[in-house]
Amino acid sequence: MKARQKLFRFFVVLSSLLAASCATVANQHTARPISADGQPSASFETASGLTISGEELEELSSRHFGVLAVTFQNPTNDWLRIDGVHLDFGSEARNQSIFVPWGEEILSWELATSQRIAIERANTTTALSMLAMGGSIAAGLGRRSAVGVVGGMVALGSVTALWAKALEESTTAATFPPAHLFATPFSVPPGLFAKKWVLLNGPKTADAGCVASLHMDYEVAGKGRERVYLRFSRNGSEWHSAACRGPG
Repeated sequence: MKARQKLFRFFVVLSSLLAASCATVANQHTARPISADGQPSASFETASGLTISGEELEELSSRHFGVLAVTFQNPTNDWLRIDGVHLDFGSEARNQSIFVPWGEEILSWELATSQRIAIERANTTTALSMLAMGGSIAAGLGRRSAVGVVGGMVALGSVTALWAKALEESTTAATFPPAHLFATPFSVPPGLFAKKWVLLNGPKTADAGCVASLHMDYEVAGKGRERVYLRFSRNGSEWHSAACRGPG
């Protein structure tokens, strides 16, 4: 119960960071739709009408972890439901070198990160507020086990297999929290937006290079699959900074 309460409080913090990452609804970088023939579109609007933006939340990132915020904006009159999301960092080797924490691993990361931020700021008020706001990253994670929160790590290239297992066992809520990018399906209301985040660990190998952009594929119910390209900021980030000191 205490673990779930901490997770819920941290969700408030993360939601605040997602909302405050810029003065407008959109994140810093707007994704470019990719057509079926692999060409970037001249417009930022996708075929379904969505506009997608994203950025790295540098305050939450560290040497081994990157946190990406992604916003789906829906200016249409229709409800748009996202049935699945897949990320591609450019190669199978790189995708297998980047890991997605879930369940208890997200909780462990959240606790250490909130404490790290408080220590770096050297401010008692900040420390108390961070620990109090703490944990939403995953409200509902504790439902899967009577003895506490469970979790694990899965390579980005293998996330689909984790989804399939979670759906089969009816444990999707215990795998990814509601605001997580991979917690599908989720809906984007007409004229509004959906703000999501994803925690990434790695790359595990030095030859993966600097991770500064991605392709995202997602399924829009009744409209089909769409693909966008997003290049996110690396300025000042600690996430695998050694590999990103040069051109990325």
